[in-house]
Amino acid sequence: MALLDTWSGAFADLRALNARQRNAIVASYLGWTLDAFDFFLLVFVLKDIAAEFHTDVTGVSVAIVLTLAARPVGALLFGLAADRWGRRPTLMVDIVCYSAIEFASGFAPSLTALLILRTLYGVAMGGEWGVGASLTMETIPPKTRGVVSGILQAGYPSGYLIASVVYGLLFTTIGWRGMFMVGAAPALLVLYIRSRVDESPSFQARRAKLSGTSLWQTIRNNLGLFVFSMTGLVLSSNYVLTYAFGAPGNKTVRVRVPGGPVNLGGVSSSVAILTRRSARGTSYSCPKYQRFSRPVSRV
Repeated sequence: MALLDTWSGAFADLRALNARQRNAIVASYLGWTLDAFDFFLLVFVLKDIAAEFHTDVTGVSVAIVLTLAARPVGALLFGLAADRWGRRPTLMVDIVCYSAIEFASGFAPSLTALLILRTLYGVAMGGEWGVGASLTMETIPPKTRGVVSGILQAGYPSGYLIASVVYGLLFTTIGWRGMFMVGAAPALLVLYIRSRVDESPSFQARRAKLSGTSLWQTIRNNLGLFVFSMTGLVLSSNYVLTYAFGAPGNKTVRVRVPGGPVNLGGVSSSVAILTRRSARGTSYSCPKYQRFSRPVSRV
């Protein structure tokens, strides 16, 4: 009974959101969904890329490792950009970047070129979650942050599902290069963000008077919470990914990606949020965990 009450309360809170808040949620959810969609397109065509470049699947799967390893870099760079120029424009630039790099991957003349492009894609991929989540969490009421964070996280498996459907419907017609070109479609989301999504109210309120608190000072001031959150991310993502590939009728090929790079990718997803919650951001931590951080000044 208590669970039903909790769910009914959560749905009531979601229904009470205004159009501006709902648009921010939709934009962030779709941004993360389409980001994952672009990432998993590669997963389905490793064998075909290996055949064209006369190498093995293991050699091509290095692209996955490089993508995940580059995500922390993107989380930091786009996070800093969002603090300076705003969440909304940074999110639009990030989506255009990962869409353009995905499209360019379809023209890769060699495996080396593809690996370089997928590394750059990892930088753009790393920036989406932190910026999109910040935009949403600073726009919606605090009481809805729990359920909305779950909705946003559901974008990742949603992207995987869409990628699998696109692969099943189009691969035999357009090939692996065409799959990457389809991956440019997320750029259209920028039109929705530009016309329907407003800047974070918290960022707008602080625009005229930004605190001088640095990124590293923020981490030091909230070291307990930072270590606690990062440790949880590492432990929760310490696994080995196994992907199955192969077009219909072909032998299935399994590729295992070590957990280390996967951990880097998982950690990068929330680095921007954790480090942006100081004098420039809104605190996203649950009240019962406030003991892990010292109070920070707000503008």
